[in-house]
Amino acid sequence: MKIQNISDIKSVIELGNWKIFGIGGLPETRSEAYYVVNDFELICSRGTGELMSVRKLFKVNIFDIENNSKNGAHIISDKKVVSYINSFSDEKKIAVYLLKSSPEVEDLCRKNGWTLMAEESDLFNKLESRSFFFDLLKRIGYTRDFEIIELREFDNNLDELFERFGDKIVIQTFCGTGGKGTFIVQRADCEDFFEKTNLERNEKVVVTSFVKGFDIAVTGCVTRNNGILSGPARYQFVGVDAVVSGKDFSENSFCGNDWSVIEEYRDNVQNQARGFVEKMGKILKEEGFRGIFGVDFIYNKDSKKLVPLEINPRTLGSFPVETQFEVLNQKIPLIGFHILEFLESNYEIVKDFNVERENDLKKECSHVMLVNFLKKDLRFGKDLKSGVYHINGLELEFVRDGFQVSDIQNIEREFVLTAGVPTSDYEYKKNSQLFRIIWSRSIQINNVQAIDSRAKQEIGIVKNEIKRMVSDLKK
Repeated sequence: MKIQNISDIKSVIELGNWKIFGIGGLPETRSEAYYVVNDFELICSRGTGELMSVRKLFKVNIFDIENNSKNGAHIISDKKVVSYINSFSDEKKIAVYLLKSSPEVEDLCRKNGWTLMAEESDLFNKLESRSFFFDLLKRIGYTRDFEIIELREFDNNLDELFERFGDKIVIQTFCGTGGKGTFIVQRADCEDFFEKTNLERNEKVVVTSFVKGFDIAVTGCVTRNNGILSGPARYQFVGVDAVVSGKDFSENSFCGNDWSVIEEYRDNVQNQARGFVEKMGKILKEEGFRGIFGVDFIYNKDSKKLVPLEINPRTLGSFPVETQFEVLNQKIPLIGFHILEFLESNYEIVKDFNVERENDLKKECSHVMLVNFLKKDLRFGKDLKSGVYHINGLELEFVRDGFQVSDIQNIEREFVLTAGVPTSDYEYKKNSQLFRIIWSRSIQINNVQAIDSRAKQEIGIVKNEIKRMVSDLKK
């Protein structure tokens, strides 16, 4: 079948007689599938504030999971969940969609005859590693100077490392993507590096030079017969103080995106990003990978070149907002092709998909993921209503229900609170995410070195509301 719009994707899935279950901790988690699947249902373990708004669009079932876990593998393995999913198997073919697989999940899907829409764990673990990433760079012909060293040898090699890579270096552990396990170290601060990071001395790390520039990310999708698809480049918010203050080791933490790359850089960034995604996607395909992946970059303003930092072989922290942004701009979302690939559907894309998707992005979007800024575990004694808000004077004021960017009507004033909005009796751990804030405008300034004053004020007032709720904590 030829794919020209979202309705075509829905038709292909409908013809296959599929029922798809999204699995995640929150009512918003994996909700991106709703936009391309008619018979979609979400199973989660927490009925956080956005539940009512999400349920207006599709079915959400909440199950009590042991230890109140938000882990997709724990949720799908629960006996009650297994029984519920299988209650539909006489009428429909079943597919389950979650962030990451595991050997236990794979065994469960095989036993029950479910189609798993996540790459199997052995391949995922290989592709997620730093060692594979540097091998991938070699295979696409990209040269990047780096050194692999055991941390026990770090002190003895300091002078050589700083002479080779400069007065500011980047240290990455072999495990951890999405900004985790990445540390920027200056010569003057290296003495307390171990105290700040709690890394083990016998751990191996990758040392590279620090690149001065701004953070960019792009999403790709590996398909069997329709090439490597790519999405619009977006800024990455990293370590923005207003968003991540209160979190340990937050300086290099990913905390949001803005899809409005400024005109001075936009075309150059987009063209380079597409080239990298297409080359890297071909290598991933050779390894047997399917579906969504992300690539993080630094744009070097001096050389005007993108420097690839890491690859994430899975759906990303930009989801489901990225899908909301694509639909808002009347583009076919990449998640549709991710789903078609795992369902092994036969389809054909009839347009120059990558270039067409990069044009006419007139609607803006940005989001941040606010972390627990109070430096302690929290349990709220009352609910904060999810939905569309604005600031009235210096107070947070509810406007209407909603959980996605399209629910915003007044672009200049409104924003959305979603993805974990506090409800009574749920725990929010120290250093963990509280919830997401979405705007239908660009909030970045200085190429994501900061956010604008209005967004900063809005975040500050949201935090004040959280502080008022904390006074009602159940001990």
